[in-house]
Amino acid sequence: MSDRKYDNMIPPTITEQPRRPHPVELVIMATGAASFLALCIAALTDRPWVEMWRWLIVGAMLPVGVFLLATLGPIIVWALETIASRDVTGDGVIGKPHPVLVNPRQGQEVAKRQSEAEYRAAFEVFIRGCERDTSLRRWEDRGVNRAQYQEWRDTLMGAGYAAWKNDTDQRQGWRLLLPAEQIVEEIWRA
Repeated sequence: MSDRKYDNMIPPTITEQPRRPHPVELVIMATGAASFLALCIAALTDRPWVEMWRWLIVGAMLPVGVFLLATLGPIIVWALETIASRDVTGDGVIGKPHPVLVNPRQGQEVAKRQSEAEYRAAFEVFIRGCERDTSLRRWEDRGVNRAQYQEWRDTLMGAGYAAWKNDTDQRQGWRLLLPAEQIVEEIWRA
């Protein structure tokens, strides 16, 4: 019997989230509270009853003004930044900043940019090394596979930086047509 006495004392478990008021509802509640506060101030300072409606309006306009200032203020600043072409807010962006989106592929993009830099560095090493020797055997010994070797070779040939030593017999190999440093400078200039 004593267990039932304590069952009534256990608070019920709340499983749902409380309802959050809409911003407009918050403005309406703030307007009502500010109006009431303004009327109280007017009454405590012995203002005539004829003047009370002015205090009511001022109290009601205060939260609305703050809401509009908070909403329109950034828009006005962004417009001024765009007109003046200067970063006034110090956020590093002139005008409205782009929204920061949560992108699940962002890590992949960073990895791609890093791999592009690694690719570029490896391609430059390949170009500089081809000034001495263009044979596949040399590059396989240095960790470049056949597919990568052929891709880089064909890229250089397609861009006009390399050619076959003998047009009729490709087994004789290929060569660079310009010094390696000049090719590296020209390739990344575009």
